[in-house]
Amino acid sequence: MKKITSLIGLIALLIFAGCQTEPLSSESGLTSADAKFQKSNLRFDWSCTTTASTVDLYAGQHILVGNVTVKEDGSDYKITYNITNSGYCLKATHLSVENSPNGFPITNSGNPKVGHFEYSEAHDCLSSYTYTVPMDEGDYIAAHAVVTCTTGGVETLYATLPATANFCITTGRKIDGAKSYIKVDVTDGPLSGSYWGWCADESLGFDNVGVPQGDSLCFNDNSFTVYTLNDESHISSIIANVDHIDSALWLINNLDALLGEGYLYGNIQWALWKLLNNQECNSCNYNLKLPSGDITIAGMEVYNKAITQGDGFVPACGDQTIAILDNGVSQPIIIPIAIPCDNGDCEETAWADGCDFPGNQWATYFHYGTEN
Repeated sequence: MKKITSLIGLIALLIFAGCQTEPLSSESGLTSADAKFQKSNLRFDWSCTTTASTVDLYAGQHILVGNVTVKEDGSDYKITYNITNSGYCLKATHLSVENSPNGFPITNSGNPKVGHFEYSEAHDCLSSYTYTVPMDEGDYIAAHAVVTCTTGGVETLYATLPATANFCITTGRKIDGAKSYIKVDVTDGPLSGSYWGWCADESLGFDNVGVPQGDSLCFNDNSFTVYTLNDESHISSIIANVDHIDSALWLINNLDALLGEGYLYGNIQWALWKLLNNQECNSCNYNLKLPSGDITIAGMEVYNKAITQGDGFVPACGDQTIAILDNGVSQPIIIPIAIPCDNGDCEETAWADGCDFPGNQWATYFHYGTEN
């Protein structure tokens, strides 16, 4: 009788062991990653279907600091972190793009391992940063950032600017490696320094108002007032299309990127004239140092980029705003000025809003798609 009982027990043990060794991933078509979470009662919430091309970026779970946008560019995504809250800036970004949420690097407890994300970069207090990601990597996106609060800003900058400025200008065509239509050298005061500047109004010039000094034309009588974008009534007398100032600011802040794409500073000046005053200088090849036939086609390309990508752009600390030098008679001159960034003593983690990871943190991800 004992032998029969032992035999029955051995058979039961073998059946139990066979059941235990069957892989969980074979049940209901689950992947191995799904199975791992099932063991600890952790699963992705497949009922969450946040699908968008633009999502909010939250710091500390409840502070709206900006957004993350996804745009298609050929076979790539352009995934951009935008800080729109002037009290914060980017200190680091981490990005993961996968075909399924199961592909995100995560811990056994279901929290994302941002240090293992495929794309990461440290930043010196930026308001915007773009990653180029092949589209075949997937369409599930986890966008993490570290942001810090700032005590600088555009108002701090404006408070330091002088009432007037003396300066010299040299046209870009006389400078090797020029980055703009005119180089502006402010000779004294808080604005003292060199700037890659632009002309605001194609119809005006500098004839008989400056003092020639070699290749430069100098203005030394304090006749040019320094205006900021806060001086709305005067700015509107210089710029007809004030609604396009955001696009013009985007253009100036993306100067190096546009030059890197093969555009010339003359294309950018042409686009600025069209943006600000709807002027098309189609006989300015010599002045803008442009090849024949290039002036309208490439200029319109830059203009369209600024209209589509610069809509709503607001420079934050670390970006450039503008000051305009104007005497009411001559060409108003635009100069870019960096907005100071004085980091505060706070630092927050931030996530692009969407669906929750299965862990106990508030990390989120989203699915890229066009909103309905």
